[in-house]
Amino acid sequence: MTTITDETLSAFLDGELGTSQAEEVRVALDSDPALRARLARFERADSTMRDAASTIVNRQLPQSVLTMLASNKASVAPLEAHRRRSLGGSRFWPTALAASIALVVGWSTGVLYQGAPQGDAAEGNAQIAARAVPGDPLFMALETTQSGQAVALGEAGESIQPVLSFASANGELCREFMAVHSDDAVRAVACRERNAWRIDFAIRSDSAGSRNGYQTASAADARLASDYIADVMVGDAFGREAEANLMVKGWRGE
Repeated sequence: MTTITDETLSAFLDGELGTSQAEEVRVALDSDPALRARLARFERADSTMRDAASTIVNRQLPQSVLTMLASNKASVAPLEAHRRRSLGGSRFWPTALAASIALVVGWSTGVLYQGAPQGDAAEGNAQIAARAVPGDPLFMALETTQSGQAVALGEAGESIQPVLSFASANGELCREFMAVHSDDAVRAVACRERNAWRIDFAIRSDSAGSRNGYQTASAADARLASDYIADVMVGDAFGREAEANLMVKGWRGE
């Protein structure tokens, strides 16, 4: 019997398989309850992400972010190359929420544009900073800042605050962080690659500043992020000592 991988099941759900391969998956689904359960889990994850995205995709990006994007033409890549990431058996759609993380786009050189030529930061097309590389403020913040501490960026009150660090089901080291702006906040998860932090999940919330300037995501957005982390995390979040050791090692693990 042919093994149906998560990638194949994901492509089946999206209607991206050829006729013969799609029929093969249908036959397998008819006889395999576990496979049907996996498909149902994918469908639930899709529905959750679409519901979250539907409330934010029409928001106007701040002019300050558009200005930064217009002057930043480095490291542009096709959006579809990073359209989905499968971790821990469940599928999430970071770029379906792309319009929600304008802050991260403005702070990183690794920028993706949907439907725009490379180097063209057309208004409304800015999507997601899929990777933060050495030299990016976001990269430095994730590399060197302990959870619970905030790093100020620029002169407009922006900041990045790591929330927790953990190991993912596929063996990567990951960090949840908040990117805070005067009008909104982004809650995101980034995982360490060979020489970059790859953003796997992000959601933006309009929020009012508190007395100390810190902004929080809505309860619904926080729950989405927490559910995502619970699904991909192995074990417990790292304590301060373990986190500090990983920083010394450049997030290379053992």
